[in-house]
Amino acid sequence: MADGSLARLLVRTAITAAAGVMGAGFLGWRAGLLVAALTALAYVITAVAAPLLGPAWARGRVLRGLRRRGYRLVAAPSGRVLAAGPTGVYLLDARHRRNAVARGDGSWTIGGRPAERVVERHAAAAARAAREVGAEEAVPVLLVSGRLPEPVMRAGGAVLARPKAALRFILDRPGIQDGAERAAAVAAEARRLWSPDPGEPDPREEGDASD
Repeated sequence: MADGSLARLLVRTAITAAAGVMGAGFLGWRAGLLVAALTALAYVITAVAAPLLGPAWARGRVLRGLRRRGYRLVAAPSGRVLAAGPTGVYLLDARHRRNAVARGDGSWTIGGRPAERVVERHAAAAARAAREVGAEEAVPVLLVSGRLPEPVMRAGGAVLARPKAALRFILDRPGIQDGAERAAAVAAEARRLWSPDPGEPDPREEGDASD
């Protein structure tokens, strides 16, 4: 078990035990057992339900993580998100449940479509976005679900990764000179050009979650 997962398990166990002790102290041992059981059940339900919450769930974790570290997020056309920050500019296709990776008959697919076609379209969209907002480059990043041979893969100029790995990839890249100033200028131009889709949540308001 990863250190982070073990730590979460220990914390949740301690909280469950503390809730049970408090319940027993105030209402009796039966009530204490009930409180502890309900607390543990809540954690189980959360763990089971989280993967079923869809793209917005992992999307929120990635975007919240970027925003906390100084990245400016702007809703881009076709459900994508432009992220501009200390390490550069990225065009994210964050709908990872839609982008399920699979291999069959000797070829890869993403979301049931030929992987080459999906990658090519996203890379072209990133190049177009970079030109529109005045950035030297917008790295195309595809958040995917399913198994990958490596945590982060490059294909056709695009980066493919599961949400956690994609977040680490962006944050661990070397910073660029005047990154904050450039990010602000790029984000301002992007907001001027692209009005958020009313049916798409504003990425700046996304909540946090874990993958």
